[in-house]
Amino acid sequence: MHSVGTILCVASTTFDLSHISASFQGSGFNVLSAYTADQAVGIAARNPIRAIIVHERMLIADAWSMAQSLKMVSSAPIVVLYDKHTEDALPNCVDLLLGNASKCELLAVVTMLIARNAAPETAKQD
Repeated sequence: MHSVGTILCVASTTFDLSHISASFQGSGFNVLSAYTADQAVGIAARNPIRAIIVHERMLIADAWSMAQSLKMVSSAPIVVLYDKHTEDALPNCVDLLLGNASKCELLAVVTMLIARNAAPETAKQD
């Protein structure tokens, strides 16, 4: 199957990472994984990432600084998955907060965000 782009999945546990990655099996996306903020930023800086999916526990622990660092090295939309959201305000560096999404819902949302993110680039080429 031809790849439609690369997704970066970031979580601190194998269980969370496996759950996120499983949403993209068979979808045509190439999935890269990171367990730490440093890994995630390094991967995003070296690869053409189409979307970044992060489990909220990774961001709350570092006061959202990982998301800010990811936005500095990549224009890819950032989707934060959460089990129980505790923050009142969503930082500007995060594109979407998504709770308790099924695998199909996550794939659909990420695909929509990628299309929306690519739209201005397409318009510039015309």
